[in-house]
Amino acid sequence: MDTRTMTEQTEHAKKLHEHIAKILRVGETIDREKAVQTLMLYGGMLSETLFEYEEPDLVMEQSFYRIADLLETEPEQAELDDLLKKLPPMGEIDYFTEKGRGLAREAARQLDKGLDDVHEIVIGLIISDLPEWEKDQEIGMPVPHALRLLMEVVITCAIFETSALEFCDILIDDFISEGWGVDISLASLAALSAVYAMEARAAENGSIALDLEAKQELHDGLARVMQGEVNRHASGRDSKWTALNPVNDEQDNSHYREMLEELREPIDSFFEHVGFDDPSGRAVAVAKAAGRMVAASTADDGGYMPGPVGQMIVLRGLQASLRYDPDAE
Repeated sequence: MDTRTMTEQTEHAKKLHEHIAKILRVGETIDREKAVQTLMLYGGMLSETLFEYEEPDLVMEQSFYRIADLLETEPEQAELDDLLKKLPPMGEIDYFTEKGRGLAREAARQLDKGLDDVHEIVIGLIISDLPEWEKDQEIGMPVPHALRLLMEVVITCAIFETSALEFCDILIDDFISEGWGVDISLASLAALSAVYAMEARAAENGSIALDLEAKQELHDGLARVMQGEVNRHASGRDSKWTALNPVNDEQDNSHYREMLEELREPIDSFFEHVGFDDPSGRAVAVAKAAGRMVAASTADDGGYMPGPVGQMIVLRGLQASLRYDPDAE
């Protein structure tokens, strides 16, 4: 690497670090919560650089080894189930990693080698910040733990992107092309995301039965994930979705049962293939696919329907999940 390139990367790394501090509203000091948010932004930026390669999984593994060598440490060897309890909520991982991906694309436009330069800059920021966070009493995050969190965030971000693309293809190739209407397909995909979310909550409290407030919270969270995808993928549109109307337990959505089960089979198979078992993460991944399908279906250049109609369809699908009981005969 020539001196000019190194100087350019150093200057851009400094500006990027300052920009991230402004985004997160970090003052002179940083606490553990802001450190984790920074880590998620780094994870999203690193993921975006990996998607440029033909074999991103191989490059990802090499990058992890390289970062560990530079830090002269190994990632924390915790059981995945225990580590998942320490990870931020899946919706937050999606939110901050997508912000990080956007930062990476923005930075790439300003650098000679684009995302290759961004890749080096992000690694530099990681190996600079993690040791400082370990020494900072306000953060107190050991480097091996931070490194393992980073790895899981990058892997999760990669699965979110891969699964969103895969599920859109499944919906189009295996369902819409076989006669399912676009509207019922979108609604069913949205409903499935809510089913996964309710199963995640059931794993926490031992019952899939949720009160109205809990259901509303789950649905609003999934709607935000979908809205984010629409905003990122619908050209020139910044969709402002409001919170859902109050959910209605009495609505008869029994006709969705067969459709949900048929749609769930290939999606479950994909999750099993990539080893992604967390139901909350599955809910976010499917919600991202639903949001991306809304963006495609409501595009100004040849979309199937107006934007507000697409929004209403997926919100109806979320409400349809309320009556779904996977154990019912």
